[in-house]
Amino acid sequence: MKTSISILLLMSSITIFAQDRVGEYPPSRRYAPFIKEVTKQKFDQAIIELKNIYIDNDGLSKIVFDPRWENSFTVAYAAHRQGKWIIYVNGGMARAIHMTMDSFKMLLCHEVGHLVGGAPFATGNRWAAAEGQADYFAASKCMKRVLKDKDNHEFLKDKNIPTHVIAACQDAYSDINSQNICQRTALAGINLTSAFSYMLNEAPPSVDTVDNSTVSQTIFDDYPSIQCRLDTIINGALCDIDPIGVNSSNSAHANGCTASNGNPMGLRPACWFNESEFY
Repeated sequence: MKTSISILLLMSSITIFAQDRVGEYPPSRRYAPFIKEVTKQKFDQAIIELKNIYIDNDGLSKIVFDPRWENSFTVAYAAHRQGKWIIYVNGGMARAIHMTMDSFKMLLCHEVGHLVGGAPFATGNRWAAAEGQADYFAASKCMKRVLKDKDNHEFLKDKNIPTHVIAACQDAYSDINSQNICQRTALAGINLTSAFSYMLNEAPPSVDTVDNSTVSQTIFDDYPSIQCRLDTIINGALCDIDPIGVNSSNSAHANGCTASNGNPMGLRPACWFNESEFY
């Protein structure tokens, strides 16, 4: 059975998740020429970093990356095909307006999150984490591993991080490097969701506000709002969870910070997640 989230691409024997909508050829906002921060070399290096973490280190040989640098449509998605977990990513996505190296790596982390991010899953599926969960995994686990050995203090010296984000990261973590990783992850989320809002011709999200909506049922089969996605990423950055390993396929509580576990911060936001469904 073929299912998809948001947009369906018909491909034989492939189940696809997290495919971004494709617009017309230029001058569409969904087309990105070869002029942005992420060069071909950096594009390839980012994919190698994710391979090193999840394939070489964790032994997840089912994951296969299929990079397509020359394709300028802003598309990235995860698929399940013939026993393999395939992550397709076009160069256009890396070159999108507002995209940075960190936000591109977070995008790759999001696609990995569909494969190993665990519950909650998309409806009727046991391999593809829901969109909100993929965002949460990217921030709470994957980016911690991507940034672990980077000079995060030096990176942040000339960056404009909102003071309340800095304060929240300091409250969440006791060591300086974890605080810096938290801030850097939040910044990557700001840039990534700004890129999404540009491509979708929507108002950009703001780090100074939140999506205060409350869902009666967890969003399993669609994207939350752009603001909700940014809130999810920032909260994920504040969740002090062990970043190593594949998330549980059975317990949403094991896959993040929850109120029922007594976590004071870093919770999945109620704009897409209803914790009461998972007691």
